[in-house]
Amino acid sequence: MLLAAALVSAAACTSAGGPQVRVLGVSAQPAAASRRSVVVFLQVRNPSNRPIKLSRLQYTFSADGASQATGDIRLSRALAGDAAVIVEIPIALPDDTADGAFQLDGKLYALEDQVVRSWRVQAVGRFAEADA
Repeated sequence: MLLAAALVSAAACTSAGGPQVRVLGVSAQPAAASRRSVVVFLQVRNPSNRPIKLSRLQYTFSADGASQATGDIRLSRALAGDAAVIVEIPIALPDDTADGAFQLDGKLYALEDQVVRSWRVQAVGRFAEADA
């Protein structure tokens, strides 16, 4: 079964000048019987004119208002100034996670000018049954 996320026009809540994150889509993955595995595709945009190197994302994934999963993903992606990249976040959810709205809250870490920086990020999306 495939899942799709509706494109959400709401941009990420970030501090001024920090990376912006939005959900592009969700794909279901094979999983164990009691778990539901998905990959969330995030677009990370660097609005500044300075390059950064994404290094880590700590996140909490919530669906239907309840926390469903937490994680800490290592990243190694260079991101030029005023550019965007797509990051894949694999998430294991309880099998009974309801379709509908979801939210990813977290902290994105990056190296900028040899200094590790972090920004609070938030992205929202929606699970939807794909057309057969």
